Amino acid sequence: LKALNAEGEEERTIHGTLHYGEDWPDNQSSGESVLLENNLNPADDFNVYAIEWQQGEIRWYVNETLYATQQDSEVEFNSEGEAIGLLHRGWYTPVLNTDTGEDEIVFESAPFDEAFHLLINFAVGGDWPENVNELGIDTAAFANGLAYQVDWVRVFECSVNPTTGAGCESVDDDYLSETLIEGAARPPSLVAPPITTAFTVFDDNLSTGWSLFDCCGGTTPILVGDDDNRGQVAEFEILNNDGTVLGFNSRELGGQQINASNFANNGAVSFDLKLVEPTLSDTRWLMKIEAEENTTSAELPLTASVEGVAPAVGVWQTYTFTLQQLALAGLDISRIDLIMAFPEWATGAGAVYRMDNVVVGPSGASVSSEPISLFADTVHPNWQLWDCCGGTSPAEVFEDDQYGTVAEFEILNNDGPVLGFLGRDFGGTYNG
Repeated sequence: LKALNAEGEEERTIHGTLHYGEDWPDNQSSGESVLLENNLNPADDFNVYAIEWQQGEIRWYVNETLYATQQDSEVEFNSEGEAIGLLHRGWYTPVLNTDTGEDEIVFESAPFDEAFHLLINFAVGGDWPENVNELGIDTAAFANGLAYQVDWVRVFECSVNPTTGAGCESVDDDYLSETLIEGAARPPSLVAPPITTAFTVFDDNLSTGWSLFDCCGGTTPILVGDDDNRGQVAEFEILNNDGTVLGFNSRELGGQQINASNFANNGAVSFDLKLVEPTLSDTRWLMKIEAEENTTSAELPLTASVEGVAPAVGVWQTYTFTLQQLALAGLDISRIDLIMAFPEWATGAGAVYRMDNVVVGPSGASVSSEPISLFADTVHPNWQLWDCCGGTSPAEVFEDDQYGTVAEFEILNNDGPVLGFLGRDFGGTYNG
């Protein structure tokens, strides 16, 4: 508290946090921060801090104002009683299964259903103060001693229900909508759908249980005739720049999830796309594939495909993404249920485009592993110079006759940027 942050203002943040899951350093945490009213600093005066703790729920207060609520996870089950997801992501606990020797994730009040002790201390040092604000500990501040003053500590038991602690809440009717925090619980281990050898989502007609999908743009994608060779194709339209994504969806109609793990090493997702009407302004075209209600996903520019091309008006282009590439980008390839292609969010107004031959299956396609030059007098067209957080624009500058043009980076302050060469958003993937 009172150390100066990057804006030259005194630190005055109060944090309420839960730590759970695996042992440190693999533990997870979730929480909320709050500031006192009228720009007051917690170091200026006494404040009343409180936690209400009951079965399945913990609430944080400062000066009788509730600022954070966390709950245990709520599991969603299908009609067969199988866990298929989480209705609420809260905390979780890994518990050793003595039969298998493996940890199993438990979604219940644990670990916060055990007896805990209170630790009210003045902690000095550690990674947090070492890496924020004025960085580190000012030993001169301790020359004349520092006071950490606690006036009183009171612990109450809920007399309404001492076992669960429920019934003594200091909340209004709408407190969850304003204060509930999403935790870091991982979805339950799901039963994978049957392994498929190859799956055609669309070719003249949709696979049973799959539908055409516009998430947010207010349109109804349709099937249209393209030409004698193509037959029926799927047509999508974007009316404005409010933001939408479009594609093929198996969730709404209960279609088969695609389990492509049988050909993880030699498989791909491929589709054909033709731009009928271009967007009204320049944009990047992306594809996104999701698994199990967006539990995992992979989003890449179309130029990151094996073909490496952008959409062109009036021309059918094939786009191939290897399963290895998609898995590396974060997709669980054993339960694919949504395949999309679209202009970047809120930039696609005016676009009309068609898709055909949407297939997940074995393929000879692979991402080239030949050496590439990211920078030699100029940056590779599918990469860019990058400053993650420092607010600068790295530049190409002339060094001398020996080195020619080089990449130049600048760091303005100690807020903490990292800099280099970025291919992620420009199709610059590389399989080494």
